[in-house]
Parts: sequence; C-alpha cells; structure tokens
Amino acid sequence: MISYASAVAPLIERSCSPCHYPQQEGKKVPLDSYIALKREIGEVIARVQLPDEDVKFMPFKHKRESLTAEEIEMLKNWARGGFPE
Repeated sequence: MISYASAVAPLIERSCSPCHYPQQEGKKVPLDSYIALKREIGEVIARVQLPDEDVKFMPFKHKRESLTAEEIEMLKNWARGGFPE
C-alpha cells in the first residue's frame, strides 16, 4: 500500500522544495502537509505531466528533480486508493 508518510511525502519534499515544501508564507501553494497535498493532488498531477517546455510544468524550470512516469503513477494510485496516511 502506498502511504503519504512512507512514499508520497518524501517524493514531494524532494521535488517540490523549497518552493512548496515547507510553506513559504504568501509565496506558493503549500504542499507541506497531508491535508494540503490531498487538497491539491489534481493540480499537482496535472502539472507534473505537462511537457517540460510548458510554462506550467513542475518543478518549475527543472529546479528540482522531475517526477518519473512511475512516480506520477504512484501519486495517481495514492489518490485512487483513498489517500492513505
């Protein structure tokens, strides 16, 4: 089973920090907690799947390691599975 604590949080921290993790007051949509990521998962999945030349692609300008196809699928499965903590 894919859980937030064991698989999802480390992935988000690796690829979404420091802009979204930890939260920088007033700067970016925070993804630094289970609740925040659960609320934003649709947008996260949509943006990490964009072509990397798209201005909305994340991580922005490849400042961090991009998610692999397997990691994106893991996020989708986490969401489909009911967001296990």
